[in-house]
Amino acid sequence: MNLFKNLPIAIILLSLSSCANYIAQMHSEFDRANGIEQAPKQSSNDKFKMYRQYQQPASNSVNSATKPYMEPAVKRQYSNSTNVRKRYKANDLVDNQNTGSLWAGEQAKDNYLFTSNNHKTNGDIILIKVAAKMKDEITAELKRAFPSPSPTQPSAQPGSTTPANNNGPAPASNPAEDNESAEVIYDRISSVVVEEINKDHLLLRGRKNVLYKNRKRVVEIQALISRRDIASDDTVLSDRIIENNINVIR
Repeated sequence: MNLFKNLPIAIILLSLSSCANYIAQMHSEFDRANGIEQAPKQSSNDKFKMYRQYQQPASNSVNSATKPYMEPAVKRQYSNSTNVRKRYKANDLVDNQNTGSLWAGEQAKDNYLFTSNNHKTNGDIILIKVAAKMKDEITAELKRAFPSPSPTQPSAQPGSTTPANNNGPAPASNPAEDNESAEVIYDRISSVVVEEINKDHLLLRGRKNVLYKNRKRVVEIQALISRRDIASDDTVLSDRIIENNINVIR
């Protein structure tokens, strides 16, 4: 009889314990869903308790692993640097380059305070100053192209010891007169740069109308010159020509 009396009490106790376990399991599942996990129980005498971190970080935390780049909270509209006027500093006024110098330009392409531009290219005009040597060469070339008829020489008389043509001894040349004649400019010939041989030499070509034996003749001159021999007024002395070629066109 006592067994049947205690049976309802036992059933009630079992149902209460099962309900308590079920409720505890539901609470643990709710905590796990929220990212909260209970730390394991440690003994009170654990010396390394302060170094342990049992609570895991929340899933929505921000770190370099989950989000390497984070946009700023305030979005600013930055203007383009090309449209902004540059702010100059004292270091910007220090000239440490060799360009724009008052003494010499880059490959002498520009005129400067103490240097002149002697950089010439194809098509530039250079004036050749004809000195005595080139004048003689032009005259010799004209004589070769248009020779004069040779006059008849008088024959020597039989038995005469005097030669038929006696011009006497040649006069001695005076060095002072030669120097003065070398400095005299007899004519000027306009020429054009037709080729740049290299960075130091140019090839010129020019023509000149000359009067020879009351006839107009055309003389063509080709000359090889050095760039450094060109003066500031775009002229070159014929004595500074390295090599020339003179032809009579007509």
